[in-house]
Amino acid sequence: MSESLEPSKSTDEPVQPSYRVALADLAAGWTQRQLWWRLGLIEMRRRYRRTVIGPFWTGLSMAIFAVAVGIVFSNLWKMDMRDYLPFLTSGLVAWILVSTILTESCTVFVSAEGLLKQTPLPFSIFVYLNVWRNLIVFAHNLTVFIAVIIIYPVPINPYTLMVIPGILVFAINAVWMSMLIGMIACRFRDVQPVVSSVLQISMLITPIFWPPEQVGDLRPFIVGPNVLYHFMNIIRAPLLGQPTEMLNWIVVGTITVVGWTAALILFGRYRERIIYWL
Repeated sequence: MSESLEPSKSTDEPVQPSYRVALADLAAGWTQRQLWWRLGLIEMRRRYRRTVIGPFWTGLSMAIFAVAVGIVFSNLWKMDMRDYLPFLTSGLVAWILVSTILTESCTVFVSAEGLLKQTPLPFSIFVYLNVWRNLIVFAHNLTVFIAVIIIYPVPINPYTLMVIPGILVFAINAVWMSMLIGMIACRFRDVQPVVSSVLQISMLITPIFWPPEQVGDLRPFIVGPNVLYHFMNIIRAPLLGQPTEMLNWIVVGTITVVGWTAALILFGRYRERIIYWL
């Protein structure tokens, strides 16, 4: 009698829903937070080893760029430098956080190929590492904004405290973005150049260098549907001491629910295949 080539499966063993598989991986990665916490710090030290000012080179580069662009664009938009430079710098700080996490999400598992193939680690460790590493860079870039508002003060009021939930909400979204984009980019390597190209275009059509009011009647068509703008503005508006628009929270809240639902289902379903796609 010929034997089946398929391994026998016990009918008594219940199959876990895909979202539970994803949640189990996320929980396992969170319990090992000391590992990805230290890996993030070690990577930052390695990246800027033997430099004088270390990770602050990122902030210095952004400061030079902001001053150069600020001088030119403040004249183009007929805005006082006192108003425009804090607006520009806060936008750049928020945009770099959002865009860098999206870009690096494409390689979150690919860059960890060696470790994942040798050690049975939760995939979410590298997802958390991606978010944590970019939050460190964000903190360094934030020093540039602080230096700017010392020279050109902005209102410090209760709205300023909303930057904390803004960063927290984005970090929560960054986890599912890294997990979902990282998995898809493992299977389809074209995802990385596509994401990079889309972000390059998005940087120009997102209100970073120009105030939303400047587009006039086109604002509902350019600014409103721009999801990246809403994520950026929940961080930028509080930094400027301004209230966050309700539309920002509605869009971000909707994306959070939809994104996490899709990520948990898809990641749980295809999690075991990631190692073969690497």
